[in-house]
Amino acid sequence: MTTSTHTALEKVIEQTSMLDWVTNNVQLRRLSKDFSWFSPVLKDELEACQAEAAVRPRSVEELSTVISHCVKEQIAVTIRGGGSGNYGQAVPLKGGVIIDMSRLNALLHLRNGIAQAQAGIRLMELEKATHPMGYELRCMPSTFRMATLGGFLCGGFGGVGSINYGPLGANGTVLGVRIMTIEEEPQILELDAEQARHIAHAYGTNGIVLDIRLALAPAQSWTEQLVTFPDQQQALDFAFEIARSPGINKRELAYFEPGVLRCFTAINGETSETDHAVILSADLQSLPTVGALRETHGGTLRIQQSADISTHYANSLIEYCWNHTTLHALSYDSAQTYLQLMFPVGKERQSIDLMTKEFGTEVMQHIEFLRGDDGNIFLAGLPIVKFTTKERLVDIIARHRELGIQVNDPHTYELEMGKHAGNFDADMLKIKRTNDPNGLLNPGKMKSFEVIEA
Repeated sequence: MTTSTHTALEKVIEQTSMLDWVTNNVQLRRLSKDFSWFSPVLKDELEACQAEAAVRPRSVEELSTVISHCVKEQIAVTIRGGGSGNYGQAVPLKGGVIIDMSRLNALLHLRNGIAQAQAGIRLMELEKATHPMGYELRCMPSTFRMATLGGFLCGGFGGVGSINYGPLGANGTVLGVRIMTIEEEPQILELDAEQARHIAHAYGTNGIVLDIRLALAPAQSWTEQLVTFPDQQQALDFAFEIARSPGINKRELAYFEPGVLRCFTAINGETSETDHAVILSADLQSLPTVGALRETHGGTLRIQQSADISTHYANSLIEYCWNHTTLHALSYDSAQTYLQLMFPVGKERQSIDLMTKEFGTEVMQHIEFLRGDDGNIFLAGLPIVKFTTKERLVDIIARHRELGIQVNDPHTYELEMGKHAGNFDADMLKIKRTNDPNGLLNPGKMKSFEVIEA
């Protein structure tokens, strides 16, 4: 930090001393990190990145005060939710101030299946509040215990519930967003559903999300199951039939090959080393049909439990899905990492076969089933990769793309490559230039802005 930057920051803290500032180095180190250590590449690249100070605003007015002072002194700000993001979204590349949104966590409105809540509310707490009213979240990440609503919107994609309702950004789920601009006199803007699409998954680079209005789903009594099969074909046949059966009401559906299943140390005593597995969550009415299909495809029921009880006691099977799979894999063997894939529709099985033949156990399959805006099922892959070198990882990504498989690279903090595989949403850039004209909000993540402004 230069002397001028240090002096400017001291001035901001002095002028806003009534706010809850954090300057302790140990706390700053923690608040400057997220789950980007899932990637050995990002872990090395972002190791030295740290904010000079952090602040925890207790109201929108306090947040506005911080932003106004930081803009006047040209100090970078990075927004932090629960810190469960994987791409360095919450890591300050250029120092400055971390704004911890965790105290802006109120449920503002809940009526007729629509909730409006502040960005800092944890998703588990939001669903606890909606359940007594007969509603639950349409989509939530496996990190629902710590992830915040704003963090999920800005950094997430799909999750539990996506087999029914699609990713968080699917039509009809996010109904509106309020954001704050990064100006000396910050503005509060109301965005409709279409405008909110250009804020979603933008890594918190083009506006500070204050609160979100979203549609909910009717609350269900879910039952979780772990089902194993002797080979991949049987497991995928079963998963596809479950996915494509509209009469089976499900909340989660995922496939794991044996090498991935082996990483689930708390439950792998229920399985063998050669088992392929499907984890699913279905409602009570669907269980007889699920059981019949399981028998048809040669599956064995290993675990069955109530989702309500399992969630309360912190052993839910959904916490082996989505990016929790990667967390379990890294806990089992730190010399592993992951990829994020989108399989070509209609060629999913062919693509999986090609990858299996090409990479063997170097790339182990973990596949999530989702529903798209067109109503059809599509597959997202979060395979576990045995990491050797950065060069080999680049080769693996390139080969996937040669095989026609889309890779959203989780080993870069650049928004354009991580979210869009190089095809950038121009409206995100336009909004960035309007809402953050000085480029102070999470600088370094949206490369297109920095190239144009330079």
